[in-house]
Amino acid sequence: MMMTNPSALFYNDQRNVFDKLISNTNKKLRFIVYLRLSVFLSGLALVFILVWQFNMNYLLAAIPFLAYFIYLVKRNEGLRYKKQYFENCKLICGQEINALKGDYSCFDPGTEFIELNHPYSSDFDIFGKNSIFQFLNRTTTSGGKMVLADWLKHCATNDEILLRQESVRELSQLAELRIDFRAAGLILGDDKEKISEILAWMEESPDFYSKPLLKNLIVILPIITLISLVLGLTVLPFEIFILSFLIQLGFTGLFIKKINHLHASVSKKFNLISQTGTLLQRIESNNFTTEKLLSLQYLTKRNAHSSAKQIGKLSTLIRLFDNRLNMMAALFLNGLLSWDLHCSVRLEKWRAENYQNIKEWLNALHQFDALCSLSNLYFNNPEFIFPEISLKKHEYHFIDCGHILISGKERVTNSMEITGAGKIAIITGSNMAGKSTFLRTVGVNLVLAMAGAPVCAKEFSFYPVQLFSSMRLGDDLSNRESTFYAELKRLKQILDEVKNKPVFIVLDEILKGTNSTDKLTGSVALLKELSASDSVAIIATHDLALAELENKIPDKVKNYNFEVEIRDHEFYFDYKLKNGICKVLNANELMKKMGLKI
Repeated sequence: MMMTNPSALFYNDQRNVFDKLISNTNKKLRFIVYLRLSVFLSGLALVFILVWQFNMNYLLAAIPFLAYFIYLVKRNEGLRYKKQYFENCKLICGQEINALKGDYSCFDPGTEFIELNHPYSSDFDIFGKNSIFQFLNRTTTSGGKMVLADWLKHCATNDEILLRQESVRELSQLAELRIDFRAAGLILGDDKEKISEILAWMEESPDFYSKPLLKNLIVILPIITLISLVLGLTVLPFEIFILSFLIQLGFTGLFIKKINHLHASVSKKFNLISQTGTLLQRIESNNFTTEKLLSLQYLTKRNAHSSAKQIGKLSTLIRLFDNRLNMMAALFLNGLLSWDLHCSVRLEKWRAENYQNIKEWLNALHQFDALCSLSNLYFNNPEFIFPEISLKKHEYHFIDCGHILISGKERVTNSMEITGAGKIAIITGSNMAGKSTFLRTVGVNLVLAMAGAPVCAKEFSFYPVQLFSSMRLGDDLSNRESTFYAELKRLKQILDEVKNKPVFIVLDEILKGTNSTDKLTGSVALLKELSASDSVAIIATHDLALAELENKIPDKVKNYNFEVEIRDHEFYFDYKLKNGICKVLNANELMKKMGLKI
């Protein structure tokens, strides 16, 4: 998975392209800096000479220079945005090259999603450092990150899985779009808190838009004030304009508390809202073909309301409203135009018109963001496959299945088939032979399959069900719970679960917190109960006596093993799953190598 990988070659080529674009943009920025300074000094010198030689009327000569200077300032802002965008693109390509080499530490690990009591996520390293989530996550919005986490924590419906698979296939072919989308999104930064503030404001009742008299007055008063200004410079006393000016200020002051509250809810959100509109525009403007992507695109344009345009209007309103942060600007704008009240009415009008839409827009944005992460997995790993959904309950077919966190050179794949309710696969084997890794391999690929993602296998068919595991339980001193009690609680959860719905169960060393006799008795009782339930189970154990269940209920239990070969006190593992019971155990040899006398 080095530079011979087609994906790595693509990222390397793209990184070189963006490196050149950054260099060109820097040259343009330097040129504009010098040009802006030249325009300013030239205009200042020319105006000074004209005024000095002739009269003050020649101050008007400064207008073209001022206009061009303002244009150059805007141009500079645009180039700075482009530079940041190109730098983000280059960064993304570099990150993907590193990820293909096995270093994905720069991506968010989703530690906030860790749930110790979740049915399987802790056992399969779904969240946290060096987790499945960190390996997958390329989301650029906080909402997209939450959607991706939710997909990994819950099994989707059959139809939804198929829809996601189609979307992932399509998006995986649009690598440049995904880089573009993520690069634009990185400019957002951490948007979670500000988005929540905007959503909270959307739920508030109107204070201005619902008052017809207020809406009329903020039109009439500025007209009177402006007329009095024009007439005050010609025929009427100027004091009439001053009086009108003060009346508008006083009228605005009557609502200052509500205006301040509204402004605090949306203030300084211009960049966030503007960039959100930019991301939505990416979804709106592409010609997608698959059903789910088209449905997300439809959500952004429902009722002829372009989400990007509407979000653009909101960002403009916020920017205009933020002019009140300048004390002098606020004084003149409110005295002349009832500025704060106009902005407040227009913001509440926007809210009333888009109240139902904004949640749909964000939902579409966040789902698209999550789909990009799954698509990136497929693009980076073209050897992965999309699993097939079995129409027969509890039919599972895993051929050459491997763990996605193990690199291709080191990855050992294995195969297994389980068909029918109550079926149990018991895996025996020596220490370090690969039992737990295989359990996690199956579990992780089932999680990916039920999220609509590709899996690491040659063939993979599954029946979507609730996944439940028990692999890493320990004692809990804070609650005064022993390991054995924690195991019993977990097993009780599993038994309660199988009473209500079909479940795929993964267990590693049942009841290890008690003595060997009770452990065997309890394990046998548990497996017999599971064999009569609507579930399937894969169980790893060192207890060879448990494997004798295959002789007692052969229609339900099948034995597998991971063997080790010991030559001259050295261990040789092939990590390959085989049929039958393990014949070689290595605990004694391991302890001898540690220097323990046995």
